[in-house]
Amino acid sequence: FGHDDIGTWPEAPASHYFEGTIDDVIVHHRELSATEIGTLFTAPDGAGSNSPVCVGSTLNLTAKSAAGAIYSWTGPNGFTSSLQNPTIAYTTAAQGVYKLEVRGAGCSTPTVAYVRVTGTNAPGQWTGNVSTDWANPANWCSGVLPTATTDVTIASTATRMPTISTSVDVNNLTIASGANLTLSATSTLNISGTFTNSGTINNSGTTRFSGTSGQQTYSGNSQFHHVVVANPAGVGIAAPVTINGNLTITTGVVSSNNFNISIKGNWINNATGTSFNPGTA
Repeated sequence: FGHDDIGTWPEAPASHYFEGTIDDVIVHHRELSATEIGTLFTAPDGAGSNSPVCVGSTLNLTAKSAAGAIYSWTGPNGFTSSLQNPTIAYTTAAQGVYKLEVRGAGCSTPTVAYVRVTGTNAPGQWTGNVSTDWANPANWCSGVLPTATTDVTIASTATRMPTISTSVDVNNLTIASGANLTLSATSTLNISGTFTNSGTINNSGTTRFSGTSGQQTYSGNSQFHHVVVANPAGVGIAAPVTINGNLTITTGVVSSNNFNISIKGNWINNATGTSFNPGTA
């Protein structure tokens, strides 16, 4: 909380009192900017975690480093640890507030910090807790396989990275930096939304753009194996691209946006009317 001039406080509450408890106090000699307040609000106070966490995934507790420090963690379900950055196989029993005490060299009074850990069952969040099989519901945070309306995220912190060997559906697909996705020769990845790749794809399968609500785009991917365009509004090429297999257009238009398209297999046009907007092909 802060105070400057309550008389000109936009949307000031009726009461100037706040319920709750305070575990840290920082006094500043001037009014902070919105950016500075945001940094303070999101920064851990010495204790941190990767919360929210999926059941079956790893909970990572983190503490700031201090030379010669002694760390002492306590938390829900009788948890204790003397490690600086302990890990826990997360279950619902591990949800709650964790307390960290840090004693510096020669100090008898510890510095205390807290971090609250919550669980999540977010749909479309890959965990890889059981195997690399995309088609196993136990590898997804929600326990449910993604559908054509599910936004999917593959994070670098997943226990195992996914492999697709069947036909699967997603809406928006995001592969985070440090993560990877493998498409086997028998796989078809049906994408209804956008495709954002900041990681690595090992692709021997088919990528099918099957959206119905406008032209689809992708980013961060310079190579595909087989590509199928099955979107009436088509697909926009985002950068020079190599298709190591076939390009099949069943409906819609491929817009090259003046980028090179290198096709090492066949160009198969089953669409009616114009199926390609000029560029260099």
